[in-house]
Amino acid sequence: MRLQLKFAIYNALIKLAILGVLAIVLPPLIETISYHYIDRQLDVHYEKLMRVINKGGLQQIIEEDCSYDDYNILKQEFVEVHSLENSSRPLNTKTFKTEEWDVEGDKLLYRVIHTEFIYDNQLYELNIGESIEGITELKNAFMKYGLPFFSIFLVITFFIDLGFVTLVMRPFNKIVTKFKNANDPLKYEPKPIKTSTFEFGYMDHTFEELMLDIKKAFNNEKEFIGNVSHELLTPLSIMQNRFENILAEGKADDETAVKIYESQKTISRLTKIIRALLMISKIENAQYLRNETVDVKQTVEEVIGELEERLDQKQLTIQLDLKPYAIEKGNHALLHTMLYNIVNNAIKYNKEKGSITIILSDRHLTISDSGKGIEKEKLPLIFDRFKRFNTNESNSFGLGLSIVKTIAHFHDIQISVESKENEGTQFMLTLPN
Repeated sequence: MRLQLKFAIYNALIKLAILGVLAIVLPPLIETISYHYIDRQLDVHYEKLMRVINKGGLQQIIEEDCSYDDYNILKQEFVEVHSLENSSRPLNTKTFKTEEWDVEGDKLLYRVIHTEFIYDNQLYELNIGESIEGITELKNAFMKYGLPFFSIFLVITFFIDLGFVTLVMRPFNKIVTKFKNANDPLKYEPKPIKTSTFEFGYMDHTFEELMLDIKKAFNNEKEFIGNVSHELLTPLSIMQNRFENILAEGKADDETAVKIYESQKTISRLTKIIRALLMISKIENAQYLRNETVDVKQTVEEVIGELEERLDQKQLTIQLDLKPYAIEKGNHALLHTMLYNIVNNAIKYNKEKGSITIILSDRHLTISDSGKGIEKEKLPLIFDRFKRFNTNESNSFGLGLSIVKTIAHFHDIQISVESKENEGTQFMLTLPN
């Protein structure tokens, strides 16, 4: 799940939780506040009415049965006084209640203040009520319209949040894309991403410095390999000539001649390694030109021709299905070396009387063998330099596939490998347009 979607969902869940709490808390809170306000109003009405009664006003309004009741036209408020025989509560004690009241045949909910008082030696009960139908209607309206409104609000704000987070994260995505596409540290050039977010700017700057350090390390490595290779080839060549001269003069006894011959084999292996490293260094330094149109089908056939003797030695069957395809900007010698190394490996690690299949169709070149395959955990390491998985192979230096990878990268060829133990290995190359 993308980070901006997680942020948007997180904000939506927070709002949903807040709205849930409000839906639970708000109705009773509205009721409590409204009751408190109505109770204060009823208390004011009570004080005014008692002042009127104390001035003798009650005698003028009570009827023959010593009672009085009055409702306004909308039945929102009422005052009711009636006589009592006995008191049920302390005198002049005010009690607030919410209760249903029968008003001219209509049963309505009221907030009522009850109190008892004595006037002219007669015990009376005074009830003053105010309708709370408005509060009930407000609560019902909140539940009816509030929840759908908040649901729509939640959906709209979710997409607004998603758009905002996407906008904020845009520099981050640009930074990731920039460094993801930086396949070759040697060709990397700093290009800061414009952003007003400090953290993204700091991250971009840090990665820029890291890439420049990697580029510098790569350059140092290439320069080191190139210099060392040149410096080593000359003395090795001199030693090789001296040994050949000693053997040619015939002055060495048999034991010495055997030792010299073994030394010549060691020098030969060192020379091959150094030349391989020198080739990798030159390719990485772009010292080869890509100015030739290379016929891939013809190059494969040339490689097969050169390795025909080795194919016969192992009695291998080779199947070719090659359709014409040319690389417009390539280096024939390097591509020949790349294909030679792959096919040579297919022969070297194949079984007796095995098979090799090479298919070239459109841009896709596949080279498969029926060899012993490569262990799954070693497969990601086969292009690493000096990685030798078959220690019994004295002529292998672990540089053949590293050269293949370097040449493929130099020509923008995508290369991948699949392998199963005891079934074989398949190299798949996607050639450039």
